[in-house]
Amino acid sequence: LTGSAIVHFAMLLHDELMGPQRRVRSMRQHIVICGFGRHGRLVAEALLERAAREKLPLPLMAVVDRGEHGKNMLEVGSEGASLLVPVIRGDVRDRHVLEAAGVTRASHVFVTCNDDVVNLGTALHVKSIGAVRATALVADVELTEHLVGLAKSKDVSILNVYEVAARNLVAELRAKGQ
Repeated sequence: LTGSAIVHFAMLLHDELMGPQRRVRSMRQHIVICGFGRHGRLVAEALLERAAREKLPLPLMAVVDRGEHGKNMLEVGSEGASLLVPVIRGDVRDRHVLEAAGVTRASHVFVTCNDDVVNLGTALHVKSIGAVRATALVADVELTEHLVGLAKSKDVSILNVYEVAARNLVAELRAKGQ
C-alpha cells in the first residue's frame, strides 16, 4: 500500500466511525442536498466541477436521503475532484432530519427528490425554519407556473428541468451560430 492509500483508508474509516451527524454538526455554510438519486448526484457533481474549473475550495456538503444504500458516507466525484459526503438518513419532510443536516447553518439547500410536491413543500419548510437559500427541483411545467408566485413570496427558487434544458439547448444553438 502506498502512503496516500493508507491515508485515504484511514480517512474513510474515521468518517465511517465518526458518524454523519457528528460530522455535520461542525459544518457551517455548507450545501445540503435533500434526495440523492440521479438529480441530487448531478447537483453534487456540478458543484464539484465548478469548484475544480474555477479553482475554488471544494464545497462542504451533506445529503439527506432515505439511505437505502445503507452508507453513512458517499463518495461524490467528478472530473478533477472527489469528496466524501455525510448522509443523514431519513425523510426530507421531517424537521428533525433537516435540523440534523444543518439546514439553518447551510448556505444553500437543494431539494431533488422524485416528487415535485415533496420538493416544493420541503423547500418551503426549510425556509420557514431558517434556511438562507432553498431551491426545489420541479419537473411539472404547469405546477411550476401555478406555484412560482408562492415560491417567490417565500424566497424559494424553483428549478424546472425542462426550462433549464430548453435554455441550454438555445444557448448551444446560438454558440454554433444557428
